[in-house]
Amino acid sequence: IEVQCITPNANILTPNQDGMDDVVLIACNEVKIYNRNGGLVTTLFNQSTWDGTNSNGSLVPMGEYVLLCVSNGVVTNVTVIR
Repeated sequence: IEVQCITPNANILTPNQDGMDDVVLIACNEVKIYNRNGGLVTTLFNQSTWDGTNSNGSLVPMGEYVLLCVSNGVVTNVTVIR
């Protein structure tokens, strides 16, 4: 049995490429990422990390984001800071 989930390094993402908290670890086939207002930021398919970028590849603004694992409904909140 494989449990699919989202496992943040912490609940903080600092995508500044300093090697600390640059990505959120993901073990889920499909993850939807929403901003604080409920707007869909991006959908990730078969990826092992999220690096704080939107569907255009641009860094998202600082703020709160919700990561939803579609296959089992696991939800994690992540704060993106710089």
